Amino acid sequence: MITNTISNMLDTDSVTLNQLTHELRNPLTVIYSTLQLIEHEHPETRSYRYWDSLFQDTEFMIDLLSDISLYLHNALPTTSSIPMTSFLRNIVLSFAASLNDTAIEFTSYIEPDLPTIPGNDTQLKEVLFNLLKNSVEAIDPERSGNIPGTIALHASGCENTLEITITDSGCGIPPQKQEEIFKPFITYKKNGTGIGLPLARKIITAHGGALDVESSPAKGALFRITLPIAQKQME
Repeated sequence: MITNTISNMLDTDSVTLNQLTHELRNPLTVIYSTLQLIEHEHPETRSYRYWDSLFQDTEFMIDLLSDISLYLHNALPTTSSIPMTSFLRNIVLSFAASLNDTAIEFTSYIEPDLPTIPGNDTQLKEVLFNLLKNSVEAIDPERSGNIPGTIALHASGCENTLEITITDSGCGIPPQKQEEIFKPFITYKKNGTGIGLPLARKIITAHGGALDVESSPAKGALFRITLPIAQKQME
């Protein structure tokens, strides 16, 4: 399969893969823009049998190539001291606002005096929003009936470690798949690229931390991020 070939290239020939994604993404972006222009000037195209599929497939390929590029370029370009209490509160406020039109109940607890940690705030924000988005997608409104889905974010400090957990009441992850989901191109979502969680773990590892999951089918999932408070050498 092509995904196996790309997965091998991530480890053995990242330079060639980077060039390939760049060469493919540019014309695909032009194609997507052209499709948008055609639809704008000829609205009747929306009724064509495969028009929506054409859009969706093109979007998927652009997203996949973008995710591969992110995976290849996720080194820590710049680091700063991140005040984690205010950093996490801003993420909570932004995410809560995105749930206004859903039946999902979101709660959070952030210790008031979390330490400042060294890191790249843009990349850490990307990881947290990715995990929160996954939690939303794991909650099936039809399966839950009248019971609203729940998501919770908890952050606390302990000795030299900061711990952030994100839990949800979604479909859960079978034990045999809990390590697979951190491998590139392994996905169980309909339109997933299989890069989000591997990229998230790679970013957290580069910060000297760890990203793990605890879950049972139909009982939701808990993703745990641990980050060092003391300065450590980052990869």
